[in-house]
Order: sequence, then C-alpha cells, then structure tokens
Amino acid sequence: MMKRRFVGAFVLALTLCAAMALSGCAQVQSILQPEAYEPEAPTPTVDTPTIGQSGTLRVAIDADDVPFAGASDGKPVGYNVDVAAALASKLGLKLELVDVGDSGAAEALSSGKADIAMGMATSNPADGVWLSAPYAKSGVTLFAKPGSTTVPTADSSPSIAAQVSSRSAWAVENLFGEASVVAATNLQSAFSSLSNGDADYVAADAVIGTYAAHTSKVDVAPIAMLEEPSGYCIGVPSSNANLQSAVTDALSSLDSGGVLGLISNKWLGSTTDLSSLPVVASTGAKSTKSNEALLNDSASTAGSNAVIQGQTKGR
Repeated sequence: MMKRRFVGAFVLALTLCAAMALSGCAQVQSILQPEAYEPEAPTPTVDTPTIGQSGTLRVAIDADDVPFAGASDGKPVGYNVDVAAALASKLGLKLELVDVGDSGAAEALSSGKADIAMGMATSNPADGVWLSAPYAKSGVTLFAKPGSTTVPTADSSPSIAAQVSSRSAWAVENLFGEASVVAATNLQSAFSSLSNGDADYVAADAVIGTYAAHTSKVDVAPIAMLEEPSGYCIGVPSSNANLQSAVTDALSSLDSGGVLGLISNKWLGSTTDLSSLPVVASTGAKSTKSNEALLNDSASTAGSNAVIQGQTKGR
C-alpha cells in the first residue's frame, strides 16, 4: 500500500510537470520539496564596547568543576555551562567559554579575556568585580536522613561527616568541636557514613552536597545552615554598568521563566529553598585552626570532578 501511494504521487508530479511550462514544473518541485526552515537569528541586546567581541558572549569558567563544569564526549557540560548558554541566548549572543581554572576569573575580567565569569561566590568577593544576584543559592549546609529535623547542638556531641580539608569540615569544627568531625575522603564516602549509621549528619556545600547525594542515589534532606546562606553569581567588571544591567535583566527573566529551576533540577534533582532553613549559631567551640588559616583555606569557590572520585576544592 505504501509503495502504491509513493508511485501514485510520483506519477502525479510527472503529469503536472508535463502539463505545465518549465517554470511551472519548478514550482511543483518546490512544493513537493520545500526548503528547510531556518529560524531568524536573534537580535543582540548588547554589543561592543559593552562586550569585547561583537555577537559573542565570552564567559570565564573553571572547566574542571563538576557539577558546574566538566566534559562529556569532548563537549563542555555542567550547571554553569547551561546557565551561561541560557544567558547568552537571552542576550541574543553566541557563547564562547574561556577556561580560567579555579582562581583566574577576576584576572580574566580585568584583562578583558572574558566579558563575564560564572561561579563567583558572594562569600568571596573580588576587587573590581560586580556580582549579580545568585543563580544558585548555597553555603555550608547540614544534611540528614529524611524525617530527621533535629538540629544538633555542641552539647549533643553530634557526629557529622565532612570531606577532609574542606570549608565544611572547618565549619563543623568551629561550631561543634573537632570531636564531632567524621573525616571522609570525598562526599560519596560522607553520605555513605550517614546511610550506614556511622554519622548522624553530613556537612557540605548546598549545591555540591545535593549533587553528590543525587548522583549517589542517597536520600537526604537539608535541615540547617552552618553559615549565612550565600550563592554562586555572575561576575562582571565593576566599571561596566551596561553589561551589569543586561545581565541583571536576563537573569531575572530566566528565573521568572523557570529556566534556572529547570537547570537546577537537571543537575541536582531538585531546587532547594535555603531561606527556610535555620542558621546554626556559634557555640563557642574552639577550632585548631586560626581564623586567618580558615579564610585562606576557604578562598577557593570551585568544585571539582573529584566530587565523584576524590576531594572537592575547598568545600
């Protein structure tokens, strides 16, 4: 039946061509084989000198920063990559990613190598850099098994798993004392300690921790913050007011339109409202590290693909 229909359509086309002039036959062929649809190119909302290269948004990232950035089949992927792509599209621009490692974002902005930088934390501002509203809320967060809502105190001597030499481990030590830290080589190990009862809680960066639990298929819930909530923002040179305004408007539109929520669900399995979580106040517990050492150790704001197989970068 399918073959007869095809033959019939072909004969009809030949008959029409024979009956019409050459131009008429060309018209029939055009109808039978229409040209592929090409969408109109978006109109850029910003151009030089607001951005360094006309038609392109150059975005600084740490390309080795799972779940924020990594590679799959040789192509860049990750939370920050998706947000950057959505932002570039919203601005009507092509996207160019610039790998600056875990500490080169501010220099890339000041030198003009990049127009904006992803993943800059409100907890670690850089001179000469304006920060957008957070596109991902974060901060050192306390995770527990579902149904467990009791926020520990230092007097309760809680056991809290945290990755060694991370900002989260130091937060636990400062708030609850060194004896409360259950040292883990990576976050997967930390969440395993929670699952098998070797720890009562896990302390981790909200985004990194949620991603690690999600990919490890461990069911947990955030119950408290061990510091005031912060977030991951887009950095723009403080002297570039036009680009700051464009980024603000575009991010607001992506947020209200649900795009940022979809990206969060894709990488983390959920969207977390940290604003409803209580913040654990200082208990006066003494850390073995000085305040200066803690600040230096927590200066890095990047994650790592080591969140899967090793340690994260300072979290």
